[in-house]
Amino acid sequence: MKLILENWRRYLSEVSRHEIETGKKSYAADEIKQFISTEEPVTHAFTMTDVEKIGINPKTKYNTPAGVYFYPLNQEYYEMLIKDKLPFRSDALYSGVVKLNDSIHRGGGGDWLIFIKNGENNLTKTAVKQVADKLTQMIINPTTRKKFDFSDEIARDLEQGKVTLQHLVSTKGSGDGRWVGGLHWDFNTDAQIFDLTAYLVQNLTGRRRTIAWNSLLRELGFIGIYDAGNGVVHPQEPTQVVALTPQAYKLAAFYPTQDLRRSHAWRDEAQMLQRALNSDSAALLGLLSNNGNEEVRANVANNPNASADILEKLSQDKEWSVRQKVALNPSTSDEVREKLSQDRHSNVRGQVAASSDTPAWLLGQMAKWVIDQDPPPTGWVMTLIFVAKNPNTPTTVLRLLLNELGMKRLTGDVEEALYIVRTALEDRRESAARAAAHRASALASWQAREAAREQEAQ
Repeated sequence: MKLILENWRRYLSEVSRHEIETGKKSYAADEIKQFISTEEPVTHAFTMTDVEKIGINPKTKYNTPAGVYFYPLNQEYYEMLIKDKLPFRSDALYSGVVKLNDSIHRGGGGDWLIFIKNGENNLTKTAVKQVADKLTQMIINPTTRKKFDFSDEIARDLEQGKVTLQHLVSTKGSGDGRWVGGLHWDFNTDAQIFDLTAYLVQNLTGRRRTIAWNSLLRELGFIGIYDAGNGVVHPQEPTQVVALTPQAYKLAAFYPTQDLRRSHAWRDEAQMLQRALNSDSAALLGLLSNNGNEEVRANVANNPNASADILEKLSQDKEWSVRQKVALNPSTSDEVREKLSQDRHSNVRGQVAASSDTPAWLLGQMAKWVIDQDPPPTGWVMTLIFVAKNPNTPTTVLRLLLNELGMKRLTGDVEEALYIVRTALEDRRESAARAAAHRASALASWQAREAAREQEAQ
Protein backbone atom coordinates (compact mmCIF):
# COMPACT_ATOMS: atom_id res chain seq x y z
CA MET A 1 0.00 0.00 0.00
CA LYS A 2 2.88 2.30 0.84
CA LEU A 3 4.37 1.74 -2.63
CA ILE A 4 1.06 2.57 -4.29
CA LEU A 5 0.72 5.86 -2.40
CA GLU A 6 4.33 6.82 -3.10
CA ASN A 7 3.97 6.09 -6.83
CA TRP A 8 0.65 7.92 -6.99
CA ARG A 9 2.04 11.01 -5.24
CA ARG A 10 5.03 11.04 -7.59
CA TYR A 11 2.75 10.71 -10.58
CA LEU A 12 0.50 13.59 -9.49
CA SER A 13 3.45 15.85 -8.73
CA GLU A 14 5.00 15.09 -12.14
CA VAL A 15 1.68 15.78 -13.90
CA SER A 16 1.41 19.15 -12.16
CA ARG A 17 5.02 20.04 -12.90
CA HIS A 18 4.70 19.06 -16.56
CA GLU A 19 1.56 21.14 -17.03
CA ILE A 20 3.02 24.18 -15.24
CA GLU A 21 6.28 24.10 -17.18
CA THR A 22 4.90 23.33 -20.64
CA GLY A 23 1.24 24.32 -20.52
CA LYS A 24 0.48 20.92 -22.07
CA LYS A 25 -1.55 18.07 -20.68
CA SER A 26 0.17 15.46 -22.80
CA TYR A 27 3.49 13.80 -22.02
CA ALA A 28 6.82 13.65 -23.78
CA ALA A 29 6.50 9.87 -24.00
CA ASP A 30 3.21 10.39 -25.85
CA GLU A 31 4.52 13.16 -28.11
CA ILE A 32 7.53 11.21 -29.32
CA LYS A 33 5.22 8.41 -30.47
CA GLN A 34 4.29 10.46 -33.53
CA PHE A 35 7.77 9.77 -34.90
CA ILE A 36 7.68 5.98 -34.43
CA SER A 37 8.01 4.09 -37.68
CA THR A 38 6.99 0.54 -38.57
CA GLU A 39 8.75 0.50 -41.93
CA GLU A 40 12.33 -0.46 -42.64
CA PRO A 41 14.35 1.72 -42.92
CA VAL A 42 12.63 3.93 -40.34
CA THR A 43 11.64 7.52 -41.08
CA HIS A 44 13.00 8.91 -37.80
CA ALA A 45 15.87 8.16 -35.46
CA PHE A 46 17.12 9.50 -32.12
CA THR A 47 20.45 10.11 -30.46
CA MET A 48 21.38 10.56 -26.80
CA THR A 49 23.30 13.71 -25.83
CA ASP A 50 24.20 15.75 -22.76
CA VAL A 51 23.42 19.06 -24.50
CA GLU A 52 20.57 20.14 -26.76
CA LYS A 53 22.75 19.85 -29.82
CA ILE A 54 23.42 17.17 -32.43
CA GLY A 55 26.82 16.95 -34.06
CA ILE A 56 29.68 14.65 -34.97
CA ASN A 57 31.95 13.67 -32.12
CA PRO A 58 35.49 13.93 -33.52
CA LYS A 59 36.97 12.34 -30.38
CA THR A 60 35.25 8.97 -30.81
CA LYS A 61 37.39 6.04 -29.64
CA TYR A 62 35.55 3.37 -31.61
CA ASN A 63 36.85 1.68 -34.76
CA THR A 64 33.99 3.05 -36.89
CA PRO A 65 33.53 5.99 -39.27
CA ALA A 66 33.13 9.34 -37.53
CA GLY A 67 29.52 10.50 -37.62
CA VAL A 68 26.40 11.10 -35.58
CA TYR A 69 25.16 7.75 -34.28
CA PHE A 70 21.43 7.22 -33.86
CA TYR A 71 19.03 4.53 -32.72
CA PRO A 72 16.14 3.80 -35.12
CA LEU A 73 12.88 5.19 -33.71
CA ASN A 74 10.74 2.07 -33.97
CA GLN A 75 8.56 0.48 -31.29
CA GLU A 76 11.37 -1.68 -29.94
CA TYR A 77 13.77 1.21 -29.38
CA TYR A 78 10.98 3.49 -28.13
CA GLU A 79 10.33 0.98 -25.34
CA MET A 80 14.05 0.76 -24.58
CA LEU A 81 14.28 4.54 -24.45
CA ILE A 82 11.42 5.21 -22.02
CA LYS A 83 12.35 2.21 -19.85
CA ASP A 84 16.02 3.24 -19.62
CA LYS A 85 17.19 0.03 -21.34
CA LEU A 86 19.28 1.44 -24.19
CA PRO A 87 22.58 -0.42 -24.67
CA PHE A 88 24.65 2.79 -24.90
CA ARG A 89 24.28 6.32 -23.48
CA SER A 90 20.95 5.49 -21.87
CA ASP A 91 21.84 7.92 -19.05
CA ALA A 92 22.25 10.94 -21.35
CA LEU A 93 20.36 14.10 -20.40
CA TYR A 94 18.67 14.69 -23.76
CA SER A 95 17.11 12.65 -26.55
CA GLY A 96 17.29 14.29 -29.97
CA VAL A 97 14.86 13.08 -32.65
CA VAL A 98 15.66 13.58 -36.34
CA LYS A 99 13.90 12.89 -39.62
CA LEU A 100 16.17 10.90 -41.92
CA ASN A 101 16.76 12.17 -45.43
CA ASP A 102 14.04 10.87 -47.74
CA SER A 103 16.66 9.36 -50.04
CA ILE A 104 16.99 6.46 -47.60
CA HIS A 105 13.52 5.32 -48.72
CA ARG A 106 14.29 5.51 -52.41
CA GLY A 107 16.46 2.42 -52.46
CA GLY A 108 19.05 4.42 -50.58
CA GLY A 109 19.12 6.91 -53.39
CA GLY A 110 22.68 5.81 -54.02
CA ASP A 111 23.88 7.89 -51.06
CA TRP A 112 23.18 5.45 -48.19
CA LEU A 113 24.85 2.16 -47.31
CA ILE A 114 21.99 -0.06 -46.14
CA PHE A 115 22.27 -3.40 -44.32
CA ILE A 116 18.82 -4.89 -43.71
CA LYS A 117 18.72 -8.46 -45.03
CA ASN A 118 21.53 -10.75 -46.07
CA GLY A 119 21.68 -10.84 -49.85
CA GLU A 120 19.36 -7.85 -50.29
CA ASN A 121 21.35 -5.28 -52.30
CA ASN A 122 20.78 -1.56 -52.26
CA LEU A 123 23.66 -0.68 -54.59
CA THR A 124 24.57 -2.39 -57.86
CA LYS A 125 27.66 -4.46 -58.55
CA THR A 126 28.64 -1.75 -61.01
CA ALA A 127 28.66 0.78 -58.17
CA VAL A 128 30.92 -1.54 -56.16
CA LYS A 129 33.35 -1.79 -59.09
CA GLN A 130 33.38 1.98 -59.54
CA VAL A 131 34.21 2.45 -55.86
CA ALA A 132 36.90 -0.24 -56.02
CA ASP A 133 38.47 1.41 -59.10
CA LYS A 134 38.53 4.80 -57.40
CA LEU A 135 40.08 3.43 -54.22
CA THR A 136 42.64 1.50 -56.28
CA GLN A 137 43.78 4.75 -57.89
CA MET A 138 44.06 6.35 -54.44
CA ILE A 139 46.42 3.56 -53.33
CA ILE A 140 48.46 3.76 -56.55
CA ASN A 141 48.78 7.56 -56.29
CA PRO A 142 51.95 8.27 -54.22
CA THR A 143 50.40 11.24 -52.42
CA THR A 144 47.23 9.50 -51.25
CA ARG A 145 49.14 6.23 -50.69
CA LYS A 146 51.30 8.00 -48.14
CA LYS A 147 48.23 9.58 -46.56
CA PHE A 148 46.73 6.13 -45.96
CA ASP A 149 50.08 4.51 -45.08
CA PHE A 150 50.05 1.77 -47.75
CA SER A 151 53.15 -0.10 -48.87
CA ASP A 152 54.70 0.48 -52.27
CA GLU A 153 54.53 -3.28 -52.91
CA ILE A 154 50.72 -3.40 -52.72
CA ALA A 155 50.47 -0.26 -54.88
CA ARG A 156 52.78 -1.86 -57.50
CA ASP A 157 50.76 -5.12 -57.52
CA LEU A 158 47.53 -3.17 -58.02
CA GLU A 159 49.04 -0.97 -60.75
CA GLN A 160 50.45 -3.97 -62.63
CA GLY A 161 47.14 -5.81 -62.39
CA LYS A 162 48.60 -8.72 -60.42
CA VAL A 163 45.74 -8.45 -57.97
CA THR A 164 42.48 -6.52 -57.66
CA LEU A 165 41.39 -4.49 -54.68
CA GLN A 166 38.24 -6.64 -54.40
CA HIS A 167 40.43 -9.73 -54.05
CA LEU A 168 42.61 -8.10 -51.39
CA VAL A 169 39.61 -6.97 -49.38
CA SER A 170 37.59 -10.17 -49.61
CA THR A 171 40.54 -12.51 -48.88
CA LYS A 172 41.49 -13.23 -45.30
CA GLY A 173 45.02 -12.31 -44.35
CA SER A 174 45.70 -10.04 -47.33
CA GLY A 175 47.10 -6.54 -47.17
CA ASP A 176 50.13 -5.68 -45.02
CA GLY A 177 49.44 -8.56 -42.68
CA ARG A 178 47.02 -6.46 -40.67
CA TRP A 179 43.84 -6.97 -42.66
CA VAL A 180 41.68 -9.83 -41.33
CA GLY A 181 39.58 -10.12 -44.46
CA GLY A 182 36.23 -8.80 -45.67
CA LEU A 183 34.12 -9.77 -42.68
CA HIS A 184 30.92 -8.58 -44.34
CA TRP A 185 31.79 -9.12 -47.99
CA ASP A 186 29.10 -11.73 -48.58
CA PHE A 187 26.31 -9.80 -46.84
CA ASN A 188 25.38 -7.50 -49.75
CA THR A 189 26.93 -5.02 -52.19
CA ASP A 190 26.63 -2.16 -49.71
CA ALA A 191 28.70 -4.17 -47.20
CA GLN A 192 31.34 -4.69 -49.88
CA ILE A 193 31.73 -0.92 -50.20
CA PHE A 194 31.90 -0.67 -46.41
CA ASP A 195 34.70 -3.26 -46.37
CA LEU A 196 36.53 -1.59 -49.27
CA THR A 197 36.65 1.73 -47.40
CA ALA A 198 37.59 -0.04 -44.17
CA TYR A 199 40.51 -1.61 -46.02
CA LEU A 200 41.77 1.74 -47.22
CA VAL A 201 41.92 3.23 -43.70
CA GLN A 202 43.11 0.03 -41.96
CA ASN A 203 46.63 1.30 -41.34
CA LEU A 204 45.54 4.50 -39.66
CA THR A 205 44.86 4.63 -35.93
CA GLY A 206 42.62 6.50 -33.49
CA ARG A 207 40.99 9.73 -34.61
CA ARG A 208 42.93 9.76 -37.87
CA ARG A 209 41.24 6.54 -38.89
CA THR A 210 37.64 7.45 -37.96
CA ILE A 211 37.83 10.92 -39.51
CA ALA A 212 39.55 9.68 -42.66
CA TRP A 213 36.92 6.94 -42.99
CA ASN A 214 34.15 9.52 -42.76
CA SER A 215 35.86 11.77 -45.33
CA LEU A 216 36.40 8.86 -47.69
CA LEU A 217 32.74 7.77 -47.57
CA ARG A 218 31.54 11.34 -48.12
CA GLU A 219 33.97 11.77 -51.01
CA LEU A 220 32.38 8.69 -52.56
CA GLY A 221 28.98 10.41 -52.26
CA PHE A 222 27.55 8.70 -49.17
CA ILE A 223 25.68 10.66 -46.50
CA GLY A 224 24.74 7.85 -44.12
CA ILE A 225 24.77 4.18 -43.10
CA TYR A 226 21.77 2.13 -41.97
CA ASP A 227 22.42 -1.14 -40.13
CA ALA A 228 19.25 -2.97 -39.05
CA GLY A 229 20.68 -5.32 -36.44
CA ASN A 230 23.37 -7.02 -38.53
CA GLY A 231 26.47 -5.72 -36.77
CA VAL A 232 28.20 -4.58 -39.95
CA VAL A 233 29.16 -1.17 -38.56
CA HIS A 234 30.14 -2.62 -35.17
CA PRO A 235 29.53 -6.16 -33.84
CA GLN A 236 28.93 -4.90 -30.27
CA GLU A 237 26.18 -2.54 -31.43
CA PRO A 238 24.39 -4.37 -34.25
CA THR A 239 21.73 -1.71 -34.84
CA GLN A 240 23.06 1.66 -35.99
CA VAL A 241 22.00 4.65 -38.01
CA VAL A 242 25.09 6.71 -38.87
CA ALA A 243 24.85 10.21 -40.29
CA LEU A 244 28.13 10.98 -42.04
CA THR A 245 27.00 14.53 -42.79
CA PRO A 246 24.17 16.82 -41.57
CA GLN A 247 22.58 16.31 -44.99
CA ALA A 248 21.48 12.87 -43.75
CA TYR A 249 18.95 14.23 -41.28
CA LYS A 250 16.81 17.14 -40.14
CA LEU A 251 16.18 17.89 -36.48
CA ALA A 252 12.58 17.14 -35.45
CA ALA A 253 12.53 17.53 -31.65
CA PHE A 254 14.57 17.52 -28.45
CA TYR A 255 13.33 16.04 -25.17
CA PRO A 256 14.88 15.98 -21.71
CA THR A 257 15.31 12.25 -21.21
CA GLN A 258 13.78 12.32 -17.72
CA ASP A 259 10.58 13.79 -19.20
CA LEU A 260 10.29 10.82 -21.52
CA ARG A 261 10.68 8.36 -18.67
CA ARG A 262 9.08 9.74 -15.54
CA SER A 263 5.40 10.25 -16.33
CA HIS A 264 4.44 7.00 -18.03
CA ALA A 265 6.39 4.60 -15.89
CA TRP A 266 5.14 6.12 -12.63
CA ARG A 267 1.61 6.82 -13.82
CA ASP A 268 1.01 3.42 -15.38
CA GLU A 269 2.47 1.53 -12.44
CA ALA A 270 0.60 3.58 -9.85
CA GLN A 271 -2.72 3.29 -11.68
CA MET A 272 -2.34 -0.42 -12.27
CA LEU A 273 -1.40 -1.09 -8.65
CA GLN A 274 -4.31 0.99 -7.41
CA ARG A 275 -6.80 -0.74 -9.70
CA ALA A 276 -5.52 -4.15 -8.71
CA LEU A 277 -6.11 -3.31 -5.05
CA ASN A 278 -9.44 -1.47 -5.27
CA SER A 279 -11.29 -2.53 -8.41
CA ASP A 280 -14.56 -4.44 -8.09
CA SER A 281 -14.57 -5.43 -11.75
CA ALA A 282 -14.30 -9.19 -12.08
CA ALA A 283 -13.08 -8.87 -15.67
CA LEU A 284 -10.34 -6.37 -14.81
CA LEU A 285 -9.18 -8.34 -11.78
CA GLY A 286 -9.08 -11.47 -13.90
CA LEU A 287 -6.90 -9.65 -16.44
CA LEU A 288 -4.59 -8.15 -13.80
CA SER A 289 -4.23 -11.52 -12.06
CA ASN A 290 -2.21 -12.60 -15.13
CA ASN A 291 0.00 -9.48 -15.12
CA GLY A 292 3.74 -10.05 -15.28
CA ASN A 293 4.33 -7.61 -12.41
CA GLU A 294 4.48 -9.46 -9.10
CA GLU A 295 3.21 -6.41 -7.17
CA VAL A 296 0.15 -6.12 -9.40
CA ARG A 297 -0.78 -9.77 -8.83
CA ALA A 298 -0.15 -9.37 -5.10
CA ASN A 299 -2.59 -6.45 -4.98
CA VAL A 300 -5.22 -8.49 -6.81
CA ALA A 301 -4.66 -11.25 -4.26
CA ASN A 302 -5.20 -8.71 -1.47
CA ASN A 303 -8.38 -7.28 -3.03
CA PRO A 304 -11.48 -8.43 -1.07
CA ASN A 305 -13.47 -8.21 -4.32
CA ALA A 306 -11.35 -10.91 -5.97
CA SER A 307 -13.41 -13.96 -6.89
CA ALA A 308 -12.87 -17.41 -5.41
CA ASP A 309 -11.48 -18.61 -8.75
CA ILE A 310 -8.92 -15.80 -8.90
CA LEU A 311 -7.83 -16.39 -5.31
CA GLU A 312 -7.56 -20.13 -5.96
CA LYS A 313 -5.34 -19.43 -8.98
CA LEU A 314 -3.16 -16.87 -7.18
CA SER A 315 -2.75 -19.24 -4.23
CA GLN A 316 -0.57 -21.27 -6.61
CA ASP A 317 1.43 -18.26 -7.87
CA LYS A 318 5.18 -18.82 -8.23
CA GLU A 319 5.91 -15.77 -6.04
CA TRP A 320 5.45 -16.27 -2.30
CA SER A 321 4.52 -12.59 -1.84
CA VAL A 322 1.41 -13.16 -3.99
CA ARG A 323 0.43 -16.33 -2.11
CA GLN A 324 0.94 -14.47 1.17
CA LYS A 325 -1.60 -11.82 0.13
CA VAL A 326 -4.11 -14.57 -0.68
CA ALA A 327 -3.66 -15.84 2.88
CA LEU A 328 -4.27 -12.31 4.16
CA ASN A 329 -7.44 -11.74 2.10
CA PRO A 330 -10.62 -12.09 4.24
CA SER A 331 -12.45 -13.39 1.15
CA THR A 332 -10.16 -16.40 0.85
CA SER A 333 -12.02 -19.65 1.47
CA ASP A 334 -11.05 -22.02 4.28
CA GLU A 335 -10.26 -24.62 1.64
CA VAL A 336 -7.64 -22.38 -0.01
CA ARG A 337 -6.37 -21.22 3.36
CA GLU A 338 -5.91 -24.88 4.35
CA LYS A 339 -3.69 -25.48 1.29
CA LEU A 340 -1.64 -22.37 2.10
CA SER A 341 -1.18 -23.56 5.68
CA GLN A 342 1.25 -26.13 4.27
CA ASP A 343 2.95 -23.75 1.81
CA ARG A 344 6.65 -24.27 1.08
CA HIS A 345 7.44 -20.70 2.14
CA SER A 346 7.39 -19.85 5.85
CA ASN A 347 6.07 -16.30 5.23
CA VAL A 348 2.94 -17.70 3.61
CA ARG A 349 2.36 -20.21 6.43
CA GLY A 350 3.03 -17.44 8.93
CA GLN A 351 0.33 -15.27 7.36
CA VAL A 352 -2.19 -18.10 7.60
CA ALA A 353 -1.24 -18.70 11.22
CA ALA A 354 -1.47 -15.01 12.12
CA SER A 355 -4.74 -14.22 10.33
CA SER A 356 -7.81 -13.51 12.42
CA ASP A 357 -9.80 -15.17 9.62
CA THR A 358 -8.14 -18.55 10.14
CA PRO A 359 -10.56 -20.84 12.02
CA ALA A 360 -9.59 -22.67 15.23
CA TRP A 361 -9.73 -26.13 13.64
CA LEU A 362 -7.24 -25.09 10.93
CA LEU A 363 -4.83 -23.60 13.46
CA GLY A 364 -4.85 -26.90 15.35
CA GLN A 365 -4.38 -28.89 12.16
CA MET A 366 -1.59 -26.57 11.07
CA ALA A 367 0.28 -26.89 14.36
CA LYS A 368 0.08 -30.68 14.20
CA TRP A 369 1.25 -30.72 10.56
CA VAL A 370 4.31 -28.60 11.34
CA ILE A 371 5.21 -30.77 14.33
CA ASP A 372 4.84 -34.01 12.36
CA GLN A 373 7.17 -32.98 9.50
CA ASP A 374 10.54 -34.71 9.43
CA PRO A 375 12.69 -32.85 8.69
CA PRO A 376 10.74 -29.80 9.88
CA PRO A 377 9.91 -27.21 7.20
CA THR A 378 11.93 -24.03 6.89
CA GLY A 379 10.81 -21.44 9.43
CA TRP A 380 8.77 -23.99 11.39
CA VAL A 381 9.38 -22.32 14.75
CA MET A 382 8.16 -18.95 13.48
CA THR A 383 5.02 -20.62 12.10
CA LEU A 384 4.26 -22.10 15.53
CA ILE A 385 4.90 -18.73 17.16
CA PHE A 386 2.22 -17.17 14.95
CA VAL A 387 -0.14 -20.02 15.83
CA ALA A 388 0.50 -19.42 19.53
CA LYS A 389 -0.14 -15.68 19.18
CA ASN A 390 -3.44 -16.12 17.34
CA PRO A 391 -6.38 -15.58 19.74
CA ASN A 392 -8.38 -18.13 17.72
CA THR A 393 -5.97 -20.93 18.67
CA PRO A 394 -7.66 -23.34 21.15
CA THR A 395 -6.06 -23.78 24.57
CA THR A 396 -5.68 -27.48 23.87
CA VAL A 397 -3.45 -26.63 20.90
CA LEU A 398 -1.32 -24.33 23.06
CA ARG A 399 -0.83 -27.16 25.54
CA LEU A 400 0.18 -29.46 22.66
CA LEU A 401 2.73 -26.89 21.51
CA LEU A 402 4.11 -26.57 25.04
CA ASN A 403 4.66 -30.31 25.27
CA GLU A 404 6.09 -30.74 21.78
CA LEU A 405 8.42 -27.74 21.93
CA GLY A 406 9.61 -28.87 25.35
CA MET A 407 10.96 -32.04 23.73
CA LYS A 408 12.90 -30.17 21.04
CA ARG A 409 16.54 -29.19 21.27
CA LEU A 410 16.62 -25.83 23.02
CA THR A 411 17.86 -23.34 20.46
CA GLY A 412 17.27 -19.61 20.75
CA ASP A 413 14.18 -19.62 18.56
CA VAL A 414 12.68 -22.66 20.32
CA GLU A 415 13.15 -20.94 23.68
CA GLU A 416 11.41 -17.86 22.29
CA ALA A 417 8.54 -20.03 21.05
CA LEU A 418 8.22 -21.73 24.43
CA TYR A 419 8.11 -18.35 26.16
CA ILE A 420 5.37 -17.14 23.81
CA VAL A 421 3.32 -20.33 24.29
CA ARG A 422 3.66 -20.12 28.10
CA THR A 423 2.72 -16.45 27.97
CA ALA A 424 -0.33 -17.24 25.84
CA LEU A 425 -1.41 -19.96 28.28
CA GLU A 426 -0.92 -17.65 31.23
CA ASP A 427 -2.93 -14.98 29.47
CA ARG A 428 -5.67 -17.53 28.85
CA ARG A 429 -5.64 -18.56 32.52
CA GLU A 430 -5.69 -14.95 33.67
CA SER A 431 -8.41 -14.17 31.20
CA ALA A 432 -10.39 -17.19 32.40
CA ALA A 433 -9.86 -16.15 36.01
CA ARG A 434 -11.01 -12.62 35.27
CA ALA A 435 -14.03 -13.97 33.43
CA ALA A 436 -14.84 -16.28 36.36
CA ALA A 437 -14.44 -13.43 38.84
CA HIS A 438 -16.63 -11.24 36.66
CA ARG A 439 -19.28 -13.93 36.49
CA ALA A 440 -19.08 -14.47 40.27
CA SER A 441 -19.35 -10.75 40.87
CA ALA A 442 -22.28 -10.47 38.51
CA LEU A 443 -24.00 -13.42 40.22
CA ALA A 444 -23.40 -11.93 43.66
CA SER A 445 -24.84 -8.62 42.50
CA TRP A 446 -27.89 -10.33 41.08
CA GLN A 447 -28.41 -12.33 44.25
CA ALA A 448 -28.10 -9.18 46.36
CA ARG A 449 -30.68 -7.39 44.20
CA GLU A 450 -33.06 -10.34 44.40
CA ALA A 451 -32.68 -10.47 48.20
CA ALA A 452 -33.40 -6.75 48.42
CA ARG A 453 -36.57 -7.16 46.35
CA GLU A 454 -37.77 -10.00 48.53
CA GLN A 455 -37.25 -7.87 51.68
CA GLU A 456 -39.16 -4.99 50.18
CA ALA A 457 -41.98 -7.37 49.20
CA GLN A 458 -42.31 -8.47 52.83
